[in-house]
Amino acid sequence: MRLVCLSPLPPEAVTANLPDELAIEVVVPAERTPAAAAAVMPGAQLVLGDYTSEIAVDADVVAAMDQVKLFHQPTTGYDRVDVDACARAGIPVTNAGRATSVAMAEHTVMVTLALLKSLVWCDDQVRAGAWPQHDVVARSLVDLAGKTVGLVGLGGAGEETARRLAAFGCDVVYTARTRRDAEVEAALGERRRRREALLVESDVVCLLVALTAATTGLIDAAALARMRPSAFLVNVARGGVVDEDALVAALTERRIAGAALDVFTSEPLDAASPLRQLDNVVLTPHVAGATAETRLRMLSRSFEVLTAAARGVLPDGVVNGVTQLR
Repeated sequence: MRLVCLSPLPPEAVTANLPDELAIEVVVPAERTPAAAAAVMPGAQLVLGDYTSEIAVDADVVAAMDQVKLFHQPTTGYDRVDVDACARAGIPVTNAGRATSVAMAEHTVMVTLALLKSLVWCDDQVRAGAWPQHDVVARSLVDLAGKTVGLVGLGGAGEETARRLAAFGCDVVYTARTRRDAEVEAALGERRRRREALLVESDVVCLLVALTAATTGLIDAAALARMRPSAFLVNVARGGVVDEDALVAALTERRIAGAALDVFTSEPLDAASPLRQLDNVVLTPHVAGATAETRLRMLSRSFEVLTAAARGVLPDGVVNGVTQLR
């Protein structure tokens, strides 16, 4: 059996984590490009996607998968994989599932606190020789307890975030395609809202959705206009969920209080991006789900999924609706 590995991992490291009796040969593309990826697909039965998202798996790459039974993307997001083309070819696509949920939840709470307390601004000011003990109050120096936090998306990361926010005494509301069971809502202390209502009533809006056709540009100028002038936006989902130009305008004109962004429309963030010049933004380089523990969970999940598929079993967590191995 042959496995194509698109992640920058040594083939021997992948082989060492798969059962010997399956005799899986691991191959990698000659270059880290879609064309090179397509060139090594013929004859392969399994594919381990690229956790760096450098290699886009487009329709041409999928077309070269003449024998692939399963494609596993080792990250939670799968927007760099043409999952619809895979579905048309009968190839199930799985992802990392909840492997990144804890890390993303911790990051979300961390930057939420940083925004509410003006942490980064205070640090900059003190390092520059100032002592803004009173000035910071005019920006933001408030408790997280008692605040309404709106979660846009309630997958694994959303659930973990809700649990942590509940411990801080927050009023958690959420919007999602489907309503969670009453027992889950009660356990997490959260209530479902329409997106428009959530934007209006939330002190902090946290984005935790996958990037799809339905969520691209979800937070546009109209959505930002619904938010309170004192409200903050946190995006740990994907940059494309937010209209970045509209966000820059809202932040510059102080129509919202600030934002914490871990993801951007184009990455790395352009050196000339106006976001870099704003003092009401916390910027991180797409690391919300990248802790050491998360990487171990992602790899463990990957090897479990690939082993199951090699043994003829469809793993759980298929994201493109295909119900059997090809």
